[in-house]
Order: sequence, then structure tokens, then C-alpha cells
Amino acid sequence: MARIQPPAPYLRRMWAGGSFQWKPDVTLRIGEGVSGSTVVPKVEFKNDMIFVYQEKTLFPEGSDDWAVREIRTHVFRTDIGVKAPRRHRDIGAPRRPIPNPINTFTYTPSSPLLFRYSALTFNGHKIHYDRDWVRDVEGHPDLVVHGPLTSTLLTELAATIASDKGRTLERFDYRATSPMYVDREVRLIAGEDQEGKVQLVAEQEGVVGMKATATLR
Repeated sequence: MARIQPPAPYLRRMWAGGSFQWKPDVTLRIGEGVSGSTVVPKVEFKNDMIFVYQEKTLFPEGSDDWAVREIRTHVFRTDIGVKAPRRHRDIGAPRRPIPNPINTFTYTPSSPLLFRYSALTFNGHKIHYDRDWVRDVEGHPDLVVHGPLTSTLLTELAATIASDKGRTLERFDYRATSPMYVDREVRLIAGEDQEGKVQLVAEQEGVVGMKATATLR
């Protein structure tokens, strides 16, 4: 599979967000074949950054009807060697990012967990395992937690809520807002809005690292 990478100097890649959609009447089953396609429907240039959108679609073998559709958004920057911005708690923000949480989950990401997730997803980015690189080149204080790892955990939290309600996930949208780091507690929080959608956040040390919305059916 070809790697999608803009030319130099846009070499610093970050996972910015994405979405998943699931069809209710088309399913992928264990032991059965699956085919997939990847296209790049959009590329945007904003503030000296390149945003690349990948659309990945999965089909049951022999079917033209898709079961899962994913959008991945990566941002590519030029500032290798420039220190990453310090995270600051927004003084004006409410202390509880989800006012009335209905479910929470807390964990502390470890370096073995990041290594295993990198292996599972074939991700060789050094910011997840090389402390010298992440500090000296990328300018982060420590190993960076994968954006997809956080979105995976938030999706599981949303799926648990859906199951408790006798419902299923129809769509999941997420956006990374701040880096999160290894060996520091992460709290996942979920609440329901007035439209019946599940609003979720992942926060670390009072800073929201990811926001997500789950639509149920």
C-alpha cells in the first residue's frame, strides 16, 4: 500500500481527526473475506499546513455495498526541530468538559502500550517510542499517545453506552485538540446532549486532548 506523504518540506505528520460510519444492514463477519478501497477526496492548504483527507471503505467479499466507511485527516507541517507548543489549561473553560457525564473511564498510557499499538497498526512514527527523538527533534516533553488509540478507546466507551441503551453506533466523529503523553493519567468522559447524541472528551491534566461525537441508531 502506497504511503500518502506530501513532498518536502512538509514532513511533520500529525493525526488531526476523522470519522467512522457503519451501515446497519451490511456487516463484516469473522472468517469471511473483506475488500477495501482508499481514495483521497480532498487536500487543503491552510496557514502553511497541508491537510490530507483519506477515505477508506470496507466491503464484504463479493459485495458492492459498503459496511464501514472511515475518513482519516492528517496534517503535515514544516517545522521539524521547532519545539511543540506548551499545553495550557484554558482559564475560562469549565472545569467539567462534559457537564453531566453518564460514563467515565480512566487509564494511564504506558510505553509498552504505545509500542504494542504501534505494532498493531504498523505505525513506525518515532514520536510513540523514541524519547530522544520526541524531545530533541519534535520538541515534546515525552512520548506522544497515538490519536487513533484515544479514538479507539472513546469509540469503545460510546459503544458501551449504546449497548446499555439497546442501540448501536451509526457514526463516530473525532478531532484531536492537544497532544497527550505517556505515563500521565487520561480520563475519558461521555455525556448525552439534547439531540440524543453522545458527546465525549479525553482529557489529561485538565487539558482536553480529543473531542468526539457518537450518533446512535
